[in-house]
This record gives sequence, structure tokens and C-alpha cells, in this order.
Amino acid sequence: YRAAMFANVYGVRRLGDPAFRRFVLTLVAVILILFRLLQFAIFTTQIQWGYDFSAYWSAAGHLLRGEPIYTAAQLAGSYAPQEQFLYLYPPPLAAFSLLFHQPWSVWNLLAPGDYRAAAWGWTALGALILVAVILAVARSEGLTDRLRGSLRLGPWILVAAAIGFPPVIGELVMGNVHLALLGLLGAAWLGI
Repeated sequence: YRAAMFANVYGVRRLGDPAFRRFVLTLVAVILILFRLLQFAIFTTQIQWGYDFSAYWSAAGHLLRGEPIYTAAQLAGSYAPQEQFLYLYPPPLAAFSLLFHQPWSVWNLLAPGDYRAAAWGWTALGALILVAVILAVARSEGLTDRLRGSLRLGPWILVAAAIGFPPVIGELVMGNVHLALLGLLGAAWLGI
């Protein structure tokens, strides 16, 4: 009854057309992605750019100089873990972060001693992991064929949805470790 009631309403009846639904979904996805990319561009000029990454970068520098990666206050007991450059993670992450702190790295060549330049590499790695995990898990779960058949966009609509998800832009801007953890969880999912 309700479908018949709206069948003659101008504009609403167009939603019954699958091609129009695909167009609307694509348009909304493009607008959302453009908004998030603009948001990302603005945030890269603000204080939060690479805030969490600064801790990994700093710990890698301590490793290079043979210094401890944790402060004495951290090892002495309870403390407030809320300051930039404070490393709170397991040692393997600091060792992995050496890739972004090496003197020969592109980021050190562009801006020596600046974690904000190296944060671009960490962000690129996080974005690459995000896209790879979404595409691989969608393919392994058979979503690729189902989405491709109904939307003609395939799993890329899932990538667009992930980029549109506010915490993803926050993770890319802050340089947190969560996208690296997503890569590990995606690899585990595929392994299972």
C-alpha cells in the first residue's frame, strides 16, 4: 500500500529506479569523501597533526641513540599518560618506527629532525593498510561480487564509507597506531 502511495510522487518515484539509486549513492559518497579530504587537509595544518605519531618517532630516536624509550616517571609507578612525545606502547612499535626516523628516509631528507614531516609517511602507510584490508576482506567474504552486481562500484563503496567514517580521518591526522592494528587484524581474519 505505501509503495503504491508514493509511486506517483515526483522525485520519490525515481528512487524505484536502480540506476538512479546508484547515482544518488555515488553522489553522496563523492560529497562525503570530498568533505573528509578537505577536513584532512585542514587538520594537517593544525596542532593535532602527527600528535600520537610523535611518540613513536621520538621512541625510535631514543633507540637510535641507545637511550631508554620510556621515561623514568613511567617506570616508577602511576603517572598521567597525557603528553606529546610520551611513548606508551610495546617496544616492537618503536623498532618499527625506526623506518621513519632513519637519516636516509625521505622525510629526514625533506625536513631533518621534524616528526611532522615523517608523519606523512605514517599516514600514507595507514591509508594503504586501510584500503588493502577493506578490499582483501571484501574479496574473501564474497562481498565483491554482490556489491559489484548491485552497485557497479564494487568494494570501492566500502572504501568510501570507511573514509567517510569520522574516526578514520582522526586516526590518519593524529597518526595513531589503530590502522596498523587494523592491518594485523585483517591479516588474522584472512588467515582464519
